[in-house]
Amino acid sequence: MFEQTSINNSFFSSNVPFCAEEILADAKKCKHCGEFLNEKATVIEQTSKRYKKLMLVGVLFGLLGIFLFVVSIGKGSSSFALTGALSIFVGMTTYLYARYKAWWYHG
Repeated sequence: MFEQTSINNSFFSSNVPFCAEEILADAKKCKHCGEFLNEKATVIEQTSKRYKKLMLVGVLFGLLGIFLFVVSIGKGSSSFALTGALSIFVGMTTYLYARYKAWWYHG
């Protein structure tokens, strides 16, 4: 007697952020541009940028340390040598920490 109606999520549509085409809400991949519609990819990209910046800071500290160490050899100053060695250690530690965290979150 009564018609049974069900609401299916596939009838609702949404716009793809990459190409702005309208697709079904349940779609996993856009049929127009071929991009996967996955929120995890955006999170990985943001996390990856954060760790890349941290790796860059580590490399810069390491280069500063190498520079200070080389200058200390020319001047014969032990304070520059100690500062350079400490900067190299901090730079390497920062870089390795960022690499580890990037690996941990992204496999």
